[in-house]
Amino acid sequence: MHRSLFHAAAFTAAVLSFNVHAQDGTPDASFGTGGRTFVAVNPIEGEHLRPSALAVLPDGRLLFTGTRNKIDPARPWEPHERAIVARLSSNGIPDAGFGDDAAYPGVVVLPELAALTRTYQGEAIVPLADGRLLVAGSIDTFTGSYGFIVRTDAQGNVDGTFGDRGKVLLPAVALHALARDSQGRIVVAGDKVGGTPLYRGIVLRFSADGVPDAGFGSNGAVELLQREGGEVLDRNTNAMALAVMPDDRILVGGQAQYPDPALIDNYDFSVARLDANGQFDASFAGDGWAVFPSPGGPKDWEGVTRFVYDAASGKVIAVGFHKPDEDHVFIALARLGDDGALDTTYGPGSTAGFSLLDLGAGATYQYVYGAAAQADGKLVLAVQQASGGAGDFVVARIQANGKADPSFGNAGVVVVDVAPTGVYDMTIGLALQSESIVVLGQSKRSPTNPQIEASLVRLGAPLLVDGFE
Repeated sequence: MHRSLFHAAAFTAAVLSFNVHAQDGTPDASFGTGGRTFVAVNPIEGEHLRPSALAVLPDGRLLFTGTRNKIDPARPWEPHERAIVARLSSNGIPDAGFGDDAAYPGVVVLPELAALTRTYQGEAIVPLADGRLLVAGSIDTFTGSYGFIVRTDAQGNVDGTFGDRGKVLLPAVALHALARDSQGRIVVAGDKVGGTPLYRGIVLRFSADGVPDAGFGSNGAVELLQREGGEVLDRNTNAMALAVMPDDRILVGGQAQYPDPALIDNYDFSVARLDANGQFDASFAGDGWAVFPSPGGPKDWEGVTRFVYDAASGKVIAVGFHKPDEDHVFIALARLGDDGALDTTYGPGSTAGFSLLDLGAGATYQYVYGAAAQADGKLVLAVQQASGGAGDFVVARIQANGKADPSFGNAGVVVVDVAPTGVYDMTIGLALQSESIVVLGQSKRSPTNPQIEASLVRLGAPLLVDGFE
């Protein structure tokens, strides 16, 4: 592991083609109903539908995964969550041919994978070329926790030929990210709990059919363990961001605990690069792993959430967050070359290589949940933003130099109040639909009705492209 101000990263996106209807950054009134889509489940089955990740099929149809929570009035504090998969038309209409509830179309609740389940959430989804779907996430039961991977057919039915009767369960693991490499192998990243340190990032690889890849790392897994003199240090790490490069090298990003005499506790940016065999890539940052702070003085909480990669230049951007003081969390971006060297032409001179962004509007919390690169090198970010407990859908566009794009929305930011008479909207992610940006989130439309729905809008934007599958 190498501690520096340098790191690298990447992102996965699909290139699609179909007609669009809205101008650059403008909400598309032809999407859904009046420019908005709300997706719910039958309140008998669950009052809260909370999405996690969005994907686009080659024909433009939309997919997302997440969880639905059923509220028991006698025990409202006790979660009863189940993972879901939803499918919508390219114009945001819930797909009546997906799921078995005609009154609440487009949603499939995945079957329970572990006994005594409390919470069960899909956190990542990848569609396959033949229409099948891969979903990964986390399960918490009364007896333990698991990471899971399932494969379904095109209609959301679990494929019993995958893994162990349709599933892969990983004890004491929480999975946050999912990708496939050039050979169709499945790569996941998340956190392993237990032992020393108590929490550490983990990357695992499986065959296309869910069999652990014994030739990757140690028995199919690589743990992000900080070492000194060959000894494992009691410092926590996590893994939130994942990308597979065209040559099957793997980038994994998140946070790493690192001592700082100015702070009681400290978590810095963490980016590691593994070769195709699961070994740390020594051509990156000296030993394959960089742990680094953002510039501007001590910050006790920062890390990487997404990767964006420019195949033409080979440069990568780590998208993350930093905490400049006790009351704020803001966006941090850094651009690096293939060797992990900081690109000092990125960002303002005072933070060369980094762009530290405050989108304004008095928001105390700004966190990126989705990122993608346009053909012109500009970034589009799905931002969860809050001030005083309220929030709207927020999308920012960043120029190739790391500054907000003044030609997009208001000074580079588009804010959409999805449910103007509701309680709140919350941005969860985005996906790229040819020349448009589809934004996913959740909304509570009524102060008296407990229902929480998944919600989507579409913005017009130039074609989004990147260099990964």
